[in-house]
Amino acid sequence: MLWRIQKAKTSINGKIANGSKPMKSEKTVLWVTLALLGSSVEPIIVKLGQNNQIPSFQLLVLKLLCGGILFAPLYRKFRIRSMSMFRRLLFVSLLAMGTNYCVFLSIENLSVPFVITLLATTPIFVGLLNHIQGRVILRREFWLGFIAVFIGILISVDYTQSSFSSFSAIGFFYALMSIFGSTTYRTSVQKLCEEIDPLQISIFIFMINGVFALMLLPWIGDVKNDTWPIVIWLGLAGAIANIAFINAIHVLGATMTSLITLLQRPLVILIAAFVLNTTLSVLQVAGIVLVIVGVKFAKVDKIGNTIQVLNR
Repeated sequence: MLWRIQKAKTSINGKIANGSKPMKSEKTVLWVTLALLGSSVEPIIVKLGQNNQIPSFQLLVLKLLCGGILFAPLYRKFRIRSMSMFRRLLFVSLLAMGTNYCVFLSIENLSVPFVITLLATTPIFVGLLNHIQGRVILRREFWLGFIAVFIGILISVDYTQSSFSSFSAIGFFYALMSIFGSTTYRTSVQKLCEEIDPLQISIFIFMINGVFALMLLPWIGDVKNDTWPIVIWLGLAGAIANIAFINAIHVLGATMTSLITLLQRPLVILIAAFVLNTTLSVLQVAGIVLVIVGVKFAKVDKIGNTIQVLNR
């Protein structure tokens, strides 16, 4: 254990491991902000589509197709160095697609606040997996920060509008699968970011998902005219979230990025209050404050060698 502590060069809000180079804070803020915006908008669009009687499978396939088309101009920039790298990229691409579908199905069977609350546990599993793999040291501040964030999310949920009594076992199962898939995806992407440019990872994911979407098109059923605006916006939100999230993982690591993106919940509440001109309750305000304070307080120590990125 001593050698791990000696190798720990910095906390997330300090310097890059072994690099002694200050983080580019402006770029970090940009990627985190875009990841938050994309991930906040996406579940709202999904629920809108489901309320318009668009099947989850159709939403997924058309979203992947739109994302693949949006990334098409960048495909010529993709370079693969080995079959081993190709297999690893293929794995995270299929994992992203499967996790997305599980999230869609959990939202279809459970209330959105309940799903968000369940998915809020993901940073714990990402942190534990990275800790077990010897990539990070979870400091006491991380656990205290996460507890504050999770309590903040719990008390910010509007129980009068979301019925937790209408429990669905299949929806809960899909939510658990989403957590498992997302945990594996985030830690796998973090490893890839040490060897390949983050943009290359996003390009490959959307290229492969676009190909699979084309293969699945015959089975999605009839597409209504009013479906296209929804899936185009869904594909755009997904593309922005993917690029930003992978770049945030590259800069901050999967554990801290997972925790920071929990700001999605208070962001959605604030946007909804502004758009709908509603007043926030005292509990919601307290929950938002707890989430912000918890994210600010949490710290993770990286372990490892200098990050070397190829294909820049």
